[in-house]
Amino acid sequence: MVDYLIYGKIIIDRVRAADGSDHADLLGGGGPQGLFGARLWHDSVGFLSRSGTDIAPRFVQALAELDVDLAGWARYPDLQTFKGGLVVYDEDEYATRPDTQSPAV
Repeated sequence: MVDYLIYGKIIIDRVRAADGSDHADLLGGGGPQGLFGARLWHDSVGFLSRSGTDIAPRFVQALAELDVDLAGWARYPDLQTFKGGLVVYDEDEYATRPDTQSPAV
């Protein structure tokens, strides 16, 4: 039994930093981000989410290495893992823009 359950989407992000550098194929979304934060403060954390079976093995490994309960994470062969738009950061804020380099989902 877990003490804290994190629910949220898995999104594969593309980020442009304030210096103009692009960082594609990053594990993101509210689910993983909440899980990373909760795991910093507590040992008994579970995850409730869904993705496609197309999710890259390195992301599966990254979540498994957190030593959290992943029993609530369902992976479906007919569901494509969501790829988000481009998130652009400048020195003061960020904005989300359509990502023209990712296939439509």
